[in-house]
Amino acid sequence: MNNKILILNGSHSEISIIQAAKNLGFYVITAGNDETGIGHNYSDQHINIDYTDKSSLLSFCTINEITNIVPCANDLCIETFIFLKKNLKFDYFDTIENLEIIHNKKIFKELCINLDIPVPAKYELLNIQYPCIVKANDNCGGRGITIVHDPKNLNSAIEYAKKNSFDNDYLIEDYIDSHLYSLSTFIYNQEVIFKYDDIEFTKINPFSVTLSKYPSNQDVETINYLVKKINHLAKEIKLKNGVFHIQYMLKNNIPLILEATRRMSGDLYALPVELALGVKWSENYIRGILDMDIVTSQEKQPRGGLGRICLLAPKNGIIKEIKIADQLEQLIIKKFEILKPGMKVSNHQSQRVMVLILDYKSLDSSVKISELESYYSVVLE
Repeated sequence: MNNKILILNGSHSEISIIQAAKNLGFYVITAGNDETGIGHNYSDQHINIDYTDKSSLLSFCTINEITNIVPCANDLCIETFIFLKKNLKFDYFDTIENLEIIHNKKIFKELCINLDIPVPAKYELLNIQYPCIVKANDNCGGRGITIVHDPKNLNSAIEYAKKNSFDNDYLIEDYIDSHLYSLSTFIYNQEVIFKYDDIEFTKINPFSVTLSKYPSNQDVETINYLVKKINHLAKEIKLKNGVFHIQYMLKNNIPLILEATRRMSGDLYALPVELALGVKWSENYIRGILDMDIVTSQEKQPRGGLGRICLLAPKNGIIKEIKIADQLEQLIIKKFEILKPGMKVSNHQSQRVMVLILDYKSLDSSVKISELESYYSVVLE
């Protein structure tokens, strides 16, 4: 196997993947043209090609004989991965059909319905019940989503979703008033061997997770039910080894799957997973993609009380100072600075200023986890 590996993107979200690839003996190349991509500092080589620039990446891979390619931590890179898989004809990981099914919200919903996997009700234009939620069909990070309470706002929500969809498509679903949860699993021989469940919170952008805690407050029966459904799906469509991540909400105590991905979750999601489970999650992620042997054992017993928080600015502007209160500071295991004082925030609803990996064992009993986002401030000039 060629020891060069291309990781699509080099933001903070890819740091654990980059480090894992180096631990596996690869010469790591990261792609991306975002000047705030701190992940590039960890790679052996950085190419100034955006990870969505399919034709340029194809040329680079062809000229440099790159055969090992790993998706980054967002859904946009899956389109690039599929394109490169088709043109470079590499046969590792899932089939193109399965990747297209899982990362297309409409098609994935149809698959789930056929397999008796619970998902939110889908509405057609003539049978909508309000409130509803309108989504871009193929984007992530909360882009292109609107909650619609009044029919007069439906058309603008649809146009917003289509504008944020790469296939110019959208879907309309039942709005569920529930906490957001994630269940990240690792599939081996079409069965879940590791699982990590967390409860997720948002602050400035209601559709973009900025705070999480493992374990979630869900009972064992709910988690086992979801694992059973994932196992069923994996067997039916013959998923390859690797990460399978879902987000879900509860309606009438039934977990409804919102979406799924086969790529790493963003914002350094893997770090608390690795600390909690005692599993080299990022290394196994790469092993799964490239059809390498999987490490199926854990290094230690799982432990709870871990998570992360993403610091966001309240609005756009130039950062003057980042303040972290003692109640939050004492929980920090690792700190990743993405934007520093003097740097510009251009999209405050999605642009991370800092990501903190947290250990909640030192959390004061008087402080609720859901309130932790009030214990920092990003001061602008």
